[in-house]
Order: sequence, then structure tokens, then C-alpha cells
Amino acid sequence: MCIRDRCIIEAIVEKMDVKKDLWAKLDKLAPKECIFATNTSSLSVEGQAAATTRADRFGGLHFFSPVAMMKLVEVVKTDACSQDTADKLKDYATKIGKSAVFSADTKGFIVNRLLIPQMLEACRLVERGVASFEDVDVAMKLGAGHPMGPFTLADSVGID
Repeated sequence: MCIRDRCIIEAIVEKMDVKKDLWAKLDKLAPKECIFATNTSSLSVEGQAAATTRADRFGGLHFFSPVAMMKLVEVVKTDACSQDTADKLKDYATKIGKSAVFSADTKGFIVNRLLIPQMLEACRLVERGVASFEDVDVAMKLGAGHPMGPFTLADSVGID
């Protein structure tokens, strides 16, 4: 929560009903000019904003895990989110040392929309006997320049 900047950033369980309940409560408590931002990685930002009276001051700030190590933040702008709000969210991300990119409110935003199909294809390669887990990871590290392979990444972000 960033009181001085009049911004509340939520990072709770990825369940829409729980998030909407929280936003509805905060909407009644927070000053009207306060910006709300969700750290969701997969849920509709617009769907969450609908639980409030401030859709123009509601956006997404998708931080990546582990937050201390990962430099990127996706700033998610819904159709109702004002450009001023999106710019303030991007400025905040920059102020705390992150690189920020804008994304529309679409499933997976940018990174997960590209990453999830790649991870699924890695699983298919192992499933079909094309390569081992270890070889897929090494191939993506050394052949594609990724810092870790898809299986190491899956273990790191905790898909189980």
C-alpha cells in the first residue's frame, strides 16, 4: 500500500471473488483520488475494477517472481482506466527501480501470454519422448539465451 502516493496495490490470492470483495471494501475506505492496482498475473483487471466506483483509477501492476530479482512490471490498462492513471502506475514502477511496459487487459497480458504456450510445448516434447526435462532446459538456456529453462522456471514460480 502506498499511502503517500495515494495508491493501493493488492497482492492476495488469485481468486476473483476474494479480490472483488477486497476492492469493494477498500473502495468505501480509500480517498476518492486513490488509485487502485492489482498484482494479478491472470485475472481480468476490468472485472476487478467493476467492484469499485473508480474504474478510471484502477489498473494492473503485474510484478514477476521473485520480485526482488525480476526487473519487469506489466502496467495493465483497461479501456476504462485513464491514461493519467496508467502513466502514474508506470512512473511508480520506474521510481522503485523496475522497467515497465504497457499491456491491454487481455488473458496473460504480454509475458504469460507468450510464456505459457512455450511451457506447455516443453511438456509436450518430454511427453512425446523428443527430449528429457534436462535437455529441454539446457537447450532453451544455451540455444535461446534464456536465463533458465522452462522446467526450472516452472519449479521456481510454483505451478504445483
